[in-house]
Amino acid sequence: MARPPPRRDVDVTRLDALPILDRRALVMPGGRRVPATPDAPAVVLIGVVRGDPRFPGGAAIVTSRVLVLDPGRAVARTRSTSYRLGTPSRVFLRWLRELGHTLHDFSRHAADEDAGEGIQER
Repeated sequence: MARPPPRRDVDVTRLDALPILDRRALVMPGGRRVPATPDAPAVVLIGVVRGDPRFPGGAAIVTSRVLVLDPGRAVARTRSTSYRLGTPSRVFLRWLRELGHTLHDFSRHAADEDAGEGIQER
C-alpha cells in the first residue's frame, strides 16, 4: 500500500495537536551536531519532544530537514512532522547572541525550498 504524500503545510488552527519540541536548537545535518547559521542551506532541529506518539515523553530527538520555520508562530515543519516550538536551548540562544543573530534570522518558508506552500491558516 502506498504511503500518503507528506503534508505541505501546518494547520495552525490545530496547534494544540502538534508535538512540542523543547530545549531545541538548530544544527547542521550530519553526525556532528554543529550549530547552524541562518545562511545554512539545510538545518535540522534537536530537542526534547512531548506529545508525539512515536516517542516517549521527554525523548531527545533529531528531526528530519526543516522545511518551514516560523519563530513568530512558534511552529516548524520538517520533512516528516510539524512541531510546536517550545523553549529554545539556553546554549543555542547564547551562541546566537555571541554571533549577533536571533531566532527570527532562521525563518524558512516552503516556497524558499520549492517544497509547497508553507505554513498557512486553513
